[in-house]
Amino acid sequence: MISRFREQLGAASLVIAVCALVAALAGGAIAANGGPGNGEATASAKGKRGKPGKPGPAGPQGPAGPVGPQGPAGPAGANGKDGANGASGVDGEDGASVVTGNATIPGECAFGGATVEVEGQPATKKKVCNGQTGFTETLPPGKTETGAWAGRSSQFGSLILPISFTLPVIPPPTVVFVGQSEDKSAEGCDGIAADGLPLADPGKLCIYAASSINATFGASFTISENELNPGEKESPPGAGPAGTNLTFICGEEEAPGCFMNGAWAVTAVDE
Repeated sequence: MISRFREQLGAASLVIAVCALVAALAGGAIAANGGPGNGEATASAKGKRGKPGKPGPAGPQGPAGPVGPQGPAGPAGANGKDGANGASGVDGEDGASVVTGNATIPGECAFGGATVEVEGQPATKKKVCNGQTGFTETLPPGKTETGAWAGRSSQFGSLILPISFTLPVIPPPTVVFVGQSEDKSAEGCDGIAADGLPLADPGKLCIYAASSINATFGASFTISENELNPGEKESPPGAGPAGTNLTFICGEEEAPGCFMNGAWAVTAVDE
């Protein structure tokens, strides 16, 4: 009996407890949503909004965005206006030329020439020289040609050595033999230049001995036509248009044999 009562009492208690929980939840919801007079209390409890604060510092610059596509080309501009014509130039003078002189000018026109200028314009004055063209038959005036010579003999006696000109020299030059260590500049032979070429004044054939062993210079002679006996040849001293021949006494009877060599230069006479 008592146990049965307990079972009934336990079920009733559970029902009461559930009801109490539901009531409590309902009351909490009403309080949360506000009941009579609750709205004024909530509004008065809130504080007033303050003034907005100052802006903060600027943030770092963001990365550059991608390059946009190229826009279409614009329309072509209009053509500019033509410029004004320039002033007309002054008419030039007639090109009449004046030629003066026609002679060889030493150091300027070795083969002849002339002076040409536009009439009335001295600033145009120019020298026009004749050039040496083609083959020249003789050594030009004031020009020099050079060569070398040498001879050897194992016997005692007379020795003849030729000096031949590449270009004929007209008129024939005067022969000057310059032995070793001799100075014959007074006769027109100034020796050997720094570049190794032998020197000769105009109208001179300078024959320089570089070395000489048991050889004594005798004379020079050339070959020419005998004026008194046509067809016969003679050997006058000196040089002819083609060159000359040198004679040497070679050695001695007790010491036969000789040797000599050197260089030569000839310069044509200035006109």
